[in-house]
Amino acid sequence: MSISSYYNKLIEYRQVQEVRLNTWANHLIVLFAFFLPVSMGGRQSTLFLIMLLFLLRGRYFDYLKEGLKDRLVQAFAIYFAVHVIWLIGTDNFEMAKKVLHDAKYLLYPLLFSTFIDKRYVTRMMSAFFLGMLLSELWSYGIFFEILPPHLHDGDMGGPSDPTPVFHHTHYGFMLAVTLTLILQRFFYAKDSVWVKGIMIVFFITATINIFITAGRTGYVLFIILLLTLFLLVYRKKVLIAVTAAMVVISISVILAFNFSVTFQQRFQQTVTSIESLYLRGDYNSSLGTRAAILFHSKELVKDNWLFGVGTGDHMDAMRDNIAKNYPQHAKAANYVQH
Repeated sequence: MSISSYYNKLIEYRQVQEVRLNTWANHLIVLFAFFLPVSMGGRQSTLFLIMLLFLLRGRYFDYLKEGLKDRLVQAFAIYFAVHVIWLIGTDNFEMAKKVLHDAKYLLYPLLFSTFIDKRYVTRMMSAFFLGMLLSELWSYGIFFEILPPHLHDGDMGGPSDPTPVFHHTHYGFMLAVTLTLILQRFFYAKDSVWVKGIMIVFFITATINIFITAGRTGYVLFIILLLTLFLLVYRKKVLIAVTAAMVVISISVILAFNFSVTFQQRFQQTVTSIESLYLRGDYNSSLGTRAAILFHSKELVKDNWLFGVGTGDHMDAMRDNIAKNYPQHAKAANYVQH
């Protein structure tokens, strides 16, 4: 057998293996989508296996180059690159390592884009919906005290804040995104009446779920995403879009305020924090700390508008600035962690 024949067989074998590895990776991404809302361990394990398949498949440059053609993937990759580049001049490497660790999710779209086959997208979405449904049932089980509390992040995971796995900020974020995806499918997918009915029930239960947890970010994101989706659906009829969105949002918020003690408390905390902030200049609250950081960061941005202060040094620079120029807000600045 000639050398060219051996070479052709080698190329053919490699192509077969690449197809096989791609298939396995797509199945793993389906599992990743399922584990995303219900299990950190499952999510990390499937992600490790996906990365292993990426290494085994080879041709890294070709696949990464193809993945980076997508504008959204480019945005995530560039944002991560900014974190890496701004390590130059960093003094607080411990904080910098934490920042890079937390920012690694920005590379997930690039990794997944090198594998994803369009034929598997529906399965991935369905797996995520199933994971969110199980997470939601788990949350309701804790809320009604049918299931034991799953305490995490302090006192979260109890009946007053039934977030099964994640911090209520992250759980509320996932619920808000899920609600938007459900409505998107309801409007655009050519499903049967039965499937659409199931989607409506899922939408209602997920909406209730978002308002019995304590994540205010989820409340706000729910409103923003819902309004955005209606504007996209009725893009030529803005008045109808805004009216429809406000009807859904108003009904949801009114019901939540009347039937969810957690939502009432978080709403009242927000009102109290705003009153303290504007009337008494008191920044010592979860909302006040965010306002303090936002307000005082503008000076750091103005003084370091080109090179910044370095990845990992931002919290130190912010606290030093506040301690020096606004000592009355130092307590609030020391309270916030990121």
